[in-house]
Amino acid sequence: MCFSILQKHLKPRIIALLNGDKARPFLDVETKGDYVYIDGNPALLVRGWGRLTGCGTLHLSEEEAIKIQRDFLTWTTKQLKRNED
Repeated sequence: MCFSILQKHLKPRIIALLNGDKARPFLDVETKGDYVYIDGNPALLVRGWGRLTGCGTLHLSEEEAIKIQRDFLTWTTKQLKRNED
């Protein structure tokens, strides 16, 4: 799984949060379809469907691919909203 960062000005903060580094978490994070929205704006587009299901790749069923993609979206959202220790 991977994603495209659509809000380039947020890139350093997004990367820090996803890597578990100290950074100020985002307060308003939600998913809609294959997108992660920050403050109501699309910030990340989750990618990887072709790799999960495509010919010459992992050949997963749509059900398996959907679960993996949803789990990745959930993890990403939690990381972006996490509280600093």
